[in-house]
Order: sequence, then C-alpha cells, then structure tokens
Amino acid sequence: PRIAASASRGKHSILRFYMDYPQPAGSYVSHTPQFLIDDYNLTMTPWSSVDLNTVGSSPDYSDENLKTALNNFVAALGNRYDGDSRVGFIQVGLLGFWGEWHTWTEDSATHSWIPDATKMELIDAFDAAFQTTQVQIRYPHWYAVGANQRQ
Repeated sequence: PRIAASASRGKHSILRFYMDYPQPAGSYVSHTPQFLIDDYNLTMTPWSSVDLNTVGSSPDYSDENLKTALNNFVAALGNRYDGDSRVGFIQVGLLGFWGEWHTWTEDSATHSWIPDATKMELIDAFDAAFQTTQVQIRYPHWYAVGANQRQ
C-alpha cells in the first residue's frame, strides 16, 4: 500500500530492508526472520550502547542459512520489483544496524561482525536480481564498483 500511495502522489519509493533496528531498552523487537532462529539455530548476539541509548540483537552474519535466506529474499525482491516504475531505487540494506552495513557500538568488537565475504555475496545477489532498477549502497565497498574494476 505504501508504494502505491507514493506512486499516486507522483513519487517514487526507495526500499531498504533491515534485520537489526536499534531501539531504546524495553521497546526493541528483532526483525531477523524467526524461522532462522527457531529452525536453524541462528546465533543472535544481544548488545547495548550507552552512546546510542539503544539495545539490539544482531544475527551471526557468517551463518550459511542466514546467507541463503538473504539471497533467496533478494532474488524474490528482484522478481517482484525490478523494473517497477514506482520504485526509484533499491538500497542494499539487510546487514547491520538499520540495514546500514555497520554494527558500531562503543565496544570495538562489534565493528567486525559483518564479514567481507557476506557483503560480497549480498552485492552479487543484488547485482543478479536487479537489471533495470537502480541499486544503491550506503557505504562504498570496493567489491561494488563493478565486475570490470574488481581487484
């Protein structure tokens, strides 16, 4: 309904999905698919940040079942929305806080929770799924510059 409502006003939607959306203590709800936790024993790491005044729970971003689920989700998203004139851009989200590809808290151990291999696999999934609709990425990543420029 929101994409249609935006289009009815002559606007385009920009889509970004996330699994970990930090919230103040007492109001946090995980957006990581519950079936991965229940059926595949996905490890979730709770965290808190005094600086952000928030709490959250991040999935193990190296988990193979999680990566498969993300790849399947992106493929389905591409099947549904690639070339949809109501969508201006798709943002490569899903990873990190707010789908922004970082897991920053004052604990430096959280900074390395998202492996480069997971980032590269997700970039490939978006590249394969979206041939018409433009894809954005929040932070430049050397792997996302294009196949002809990859190291």
